[in-house]
This record gives sequence, structure tokens and C-alpha cells, in this order.
Amino acid sequence: LHHNFMEVMTYSGQKGLHNYIVLSGLISKKNASDLYDLYQKNYLHMLSVHIDSTVPESYNRLHTSPKSLDAKKQGYQNLLDAGIPASAIGGCICLTSESLTTFEETFDWFVSMGANWINLLPFKPTGFGDLNRNLEPKTSVLKKAFEYRAKIKGKDWERVGPMECGQFHYR
Repeated sequence: LHHNFMEVMTYSGQKGLHNYIVLSGLISKKNASDLYDLYQKNYLHMLSVHIDSTVPESYNRLHTSPKSLDAKKQGYQNLLDAGIPASAIGGCICLTSESLTTFEETFDWFVSMGANWINLLPFKPTGFGDLNRNLEPKTSVLKKAFEYRAKIKGKDWERVGPMECGQFHYR
């Protein structure tokens, strides 16, 4: 976390902002405890953890630091252990041609962790992403991922776009 993270979140929370953050998942027990304090003070309302694949072989093809998958999974658990309710924690999957090969396993892992929502963000090769055009998924495969989400979460999820966390009301 940024060295001024707690200060920024406290300030914005005191001003009445409903803070939602997306984390890499590399969350120590201390960071998780600090995030819980923000949650308890109503300065942090929701957060999500970004993991593109929970299958090591697929994850390793997408990341330069293969050992970080286990650390990200532990970071998610650290949030739960710190006391942040599963209902306030979601998942985030960047949908690439690679991550979609293990999408169901990854989606199911987030559901098993209690995630109420899982942001599905289709990869678009712009900016630095332009160097990885091969990761842009085909529309037909994206469609299958969104259909799988609706199969697991319910038919109403067919009407939700990639960022479903926007449908939640804050506590």
C-alpha cells in the first residue's frame, strides 16, 4: 500500500466518500488489520482482490512473479481473518485469452471464498497492453465466461456488465 494510504482513506472517509479499492492481493496481516480498521470506521466499504487465474500454470504464463499466486491467495485469507466480512470482499479477473482457459476454476475459487461479486474485465490491448495483443480474448469466449457467471450466480446476472459491484448499496 502507498505510504499515505491510511491517511488518504481516513480523509476521504471522513468527507463521506464510499471507498472501494482493488488490491493486488499481496496483503500482509498488518495491512489486512489496517484495512479492517478502515472498514470498522466506515471509511472503506468494499474491496476486491485481483487474481487472473488460480491455476498455477496459467497464472505463471501471465505474471513475471509466479510465486505471487500463493501470496495473493493468502492475502485474500488475511482480509477474512482480520474480520472483514466476505460480503465486503470481491474478486477481479482480467479476462485474457490465457485467463479464460481457467476461468471456471478461478471464478469458483472466488465464490468458495465468499465473494459476492467478481469483476470480469475484458483485456483490451491499449497503452502498454498493446505489447500483448495475443492476450485479447475472442468475443465468443468472453460470452461463455459471462454465461458461466449467470449459471452460477443466477439468471439476473445476464443483465450485469463487467463491473457488477456497482449494483450494491453501501451499508
